[in-house]
Amino acid sequence: MDQDEHDAPAGMTPLTPQSSPTSQRATSLPTERWARWQHDINELKAQVTNLYERQLVWKAYTTSLKQIEMIELASILHDWMIHNYSDAMTIGIRRLIDRGTTRNEPVSLHELITDISDHVADITVANYVAVWHPRDQFEESRAVSAFTQLFPDGLPTQDSLRKEAELIRASADTILVHADKRIAHTDRDRPAALPKWRDLDDALELVAKVFRRYFLLITCGEYFLDMMIMPFGWDAAIERACLASVQRPTPRSP
Repeated sequence: MDQDEHDAPAGMTPLTPQSSPTSQRATSLPTERWARWQHDINELKAQVTNLYERQLVWKAYTTSLKQIEMIELASILHDWMIHNYSDAMTIGIRRLIDRGTTRNEPVSLHELITDISDHVADITVANYVAVWHPRDQFEESRAVSAFTQLFPDGLPTQDSLRKEAELIRASADTILVHADKRIAHTDRDRPAALPKWRDLDDALELVAKVFRRYFLLITCGEYFLDMMIMPFGWDAAIERACLASVQRPTPRSP
């Protein structure tokens, strides 16, 4: 669906009362590199939102299973749901923090931060204000204040940004090892222990927290989860499906 020129992209709340048209924003960005960052951050936005949607559906599904005694056939379906959810979340988190090589250049949060570190001279108050498009002095002061809050300890350096990129991967190491050695590949030296459900949730929250900060830096907009994209009644539909899968058919009378 074509976006109206005055509508903000899905998942973004404009910090100025009126947003410029998409084409105008693209041509009025302070640097060509900034336009690339906006393209990548919006791709990452779709990935983050997709993982949150999966998490929401999974929680509704597991809630519906409480106090239900599953028959054998339903248990097979449940096992299938478990593997689909865990594999999708694990690979999704890995994709978000993937590291580029000489053979590939993934669109990932790790690579985005690394690219910003290579062009850290572009991260200035003046460029941020230019992206904001303030209409008056008051809005300009708001933009300057927002930029200052993003970097309370001063402007970032190439070294600090690269450390942050690597810290994200290190913090989600359990998930990365599971993805590399058990899902994407079957490694001979795969770990015996599996990640806990909490590990997936924690890794997503960690990545999303960093993502929100860079989304604000690159777009001057705040990322939020608009769960209205889920169709009305979707959770009730899951509950009905769970109940149907565990109820044995009533035998017909002879």
